[in-house]
Amino acid sequence: MIEGLITKEVNSSSNTSILFRSNSISTRAFKYFSKMIGVPYLFRTLGPLLQELLQKEEDAKSDMRELAELSKSGKMSSSSSRMITSEAGIEVDPDAMTPEELEDLSVHSLKLCLTAQKFIVNIMKSVNHIPPQIQRLCRHVHTAVLRRFGPSEAKMAISSIGTFIFLRFINVAITVPEAYGLVRTPPS
Repeated sequence: MIEGLITKEVNSSSNTSILFRSNSISTRAFKYFSKMIGVPYLFRTLGPLLQELLQKEEDAKSDMRELAELSKSGKMSSSSSRMITSEAGIEVDPDAMTPEELEDLSVHSLKLCLTAQKFIVNIMKSVNHIPPQIQRLCRHVHTAVLRRFGPSEAKMAISSIGTFIFLRFINVAITVPEAYGLVRTPPS
C-alpha cells in the first residue's frame, strides 16, 4: 500500500527536489508505518544519545540550583557562575542569549556541532540495522524516482531516499522523541 502511495507521489511530481517534503498521504502513511516498524531501531540508534542529552539537562538543572544557592550565600564569584552556566546548555540563538552568554556563542556552537556529529555517526553505523521493511521502501523510492525521471537523475534518486528516511523518520524521532516513546517526557 505504501509503495503504491510512494509511486503515485513520485509520478505526480515534476521535480525531484520537492519529493516527500510536503505532508502528503504517502509521507503520513510512512510516518505511521515507521512508528510501528522502526521503534526498536530508533531505540538502538538514537536512544542512548537522547538519554545522554536528558541526563546532561538534568545535571545542568541541578547545577543551576546549586549555583543559585551559592550565589545567595555569596560563596560564588561571577566567573565561576559564568563557567557553570556555560556548561549547562548549548543555546546558539543570539536573540535568546544574555550578553554574558553571547561571549560563549562559539563554544555553544561547537558543542552543538559535536552533539550533531554523535547523532550522525550513530546513524551511519546503524545502516545495517534499519528494519528490512523500511529498507524495502527505500529501494522502492529509488526505483520509482529512476523510472519517473530517468537514469540521469540517479543522484536525485539517492537524495530522495535521504529526504524520505531522514525528513520523515529520523529527524522526527530526534526532534519529538516522546512521540516515538524514546523518552518519557519531552526535553525542554
